[in-house]
Amino acid sequence: CEMKYSKGKYALSQEDIERMQNRLNRLQEETGTTKTILQTLITSYGLTSGSDTHTIHSQLTMDDLFG
Repeated sequence: CEMKYSKGKYALSQEDIERMQNRLNRLQEETGTTKTILQTLITSYGLTSGSDTHTIHSQLTMDDLFG
């Protein structure tokens, strides 16, 4: 899970995507898992339209958690 806070919809940057991918790769290397790891993004209000979300498998917002 990756958590991002913003006062509005969050825009994923290329740096964010690379950082999350590096963490996923490191987790696979450290644990030796061959199982699928699903990346989940938790944000205040979701992602902006047009954000590059191809690596994000699921999203949660405040409404999902507290609604």
